[in-house]
Amino acid sequence: MLATVIAAAAGGGVWWWFGRSDDGSGGTGGGGPKVIGPQTAAPSGDGNASPGARQWPVVLPEHAGIPVHVGRTIYYGAPDGVVVALDDQLGTQRWRYALSGPGVPPVPGPDVPVELRPSVSEPVVLEDTVLFTVDLRSSTGLASSHRVVSLHRATGREQWRRSVTGPVSVTAASTLCLLLERASDSVVRDVLRALDPVSGRQAWVFSRAGRRIDQVFPRDGQALTVHLDNPETIVGVDEDSGALVWTREQKGNPRSTTFHRTQQSVLLRDFTTEDLNAPDTNTTVRLTGINPASGTEMWQRVLRNADQQPEVSAGKVLYFQGEGRLHAMDPVSGSVRWTFPMSYSKGGLWRFHAAAGFVVARDPSNDRTSADLNAGRGKDPSSSLLKVLSERSGAVIGQFQVTGWPAELLDGDGTLLFIRSADELLVAVDAHSGRTMWTKKVPGLHSAEVQQHFLLVYGTSIDLVDRRTGKTPAAQ
Repeated sequence: MLATVIAAAAGGGVWWWFGRSDDGSGGTGGGGPKVIGPQTAAPSGDGNASPGARQWPVVLPEHAGIPVHVGRTIYYGAPDGVVVALDDQLGTQRWRYALSGPGVPPVPGPDVPVELRPSVSEPVVLEDTVLFTVDLRSSTGLASSHRVVSLHRATGREQWRRSVTGPVSVTAASTLCLLLERASDSVVRDVLRALDPVSGRQAWVFSRAGRRIDQVFPRDGQALTVHLDNPETIVGVDEDSGALVWTREQKGNPRSTTFHRTQQSVLLRDFTTEDLNAPDTNTTVRLTGINPASGTEMWQRVLRNADQQPEVSAGKVLYFQGEGRLHAMDPVSGSVRWTFPMSYSKGGLWRFHAAAGFVVARDPSNDRTSADLNAGRGKDPSSSLLKVLSERSGAVIGQFQVTGWPAELLDGDGTLLFIRSADELLVAVDAHSGRTMWTKKVPGLHSAEVQQHFLLVYGTSIDLVDRRTGKTPAAQ
């Protein structure tokens, strides 16, 4: 079954990866894409909402996509070609769009399994436009055809749609929407296509015969960074014309990848693992910063006994764990701002996340070892030991236990830390005293974000809660 993932990278960059069909084909070619007519039906508004009345929580339909919060609106995709926009203060529906028209089958009945229903990608917002893709399914569950749809952001009115023969994903550059179309026929040729988001008019096309495009990192006002395979190559593409600006062929390890893009640097990571049964103590990682305008190398750093997954906070600090320490680095110069000892324990490497001026790291000392996990021995801890560091200096602010395992920082407001713990529990903790202020059970909890005096909480529903109490404000 086709899987398409889109995510927003920290610091404003955007990346994507593509899944392939179950048979590995990734779809079939067969001519270029074409623009087909807009829908005849207008999007529906919310006829039941009272103006100014809060309607939290908002229960999401089963198999809804991850919500996207931009400005004052939350957007999410749902099965059957549906996209919904919600007011982020009230929870009321601004508009609802449902794909219809020529070539679109009617909505299947409730007895049809979800894998046979049209699936919608995570919406992408570019200025006054909302963009997304829809995969229409065949009776086998594989995507039979694909649409890219552009909606007016304020009203949900369809501006254009484009039919594409192969799997496709969409993201945004500064003023253009980018379609990455994956083709698989006698000659592999992935296509990166730039369109005007309002009219759908094509601005340029970039492709290389026999090459797959693994990742694309747009960035306002500079060359796009495109990661090609076979052989593995990083290239810069002019955002206005699609012309090739620079090329950098990756030597050595085929697992090299672009993992982040900031305004002034492109960060590459490659690694070697000597023993897959103990990756935490047998992995060497090489980090490289390159200039996005020229492709030239600016700095490089090699760390042994390292975590394979670095983290970049707000595009300003690169965090990386290796050689028994957490390193906070400048992503442009590669200089180390501070380090903090986080030695390897029998349970593996520390796990950490940064937000709102804090770095929260979980001590793995009581975790089961990889050997125990593989053999099904032992039990997971009943609580998590967390250390809170200053994002600016690395100084220890506090240390505390949180019920449940594993615990992970979701967001913070400068005083409170909002932590996801076991059993779908959201915990608010005072960063300085370690005192638990409140807890809230959230089915399907996966993320939370501070929104003025409130906290937006995402799970099987979207809820707006008071940051101080965890309670949903009453309807007004």
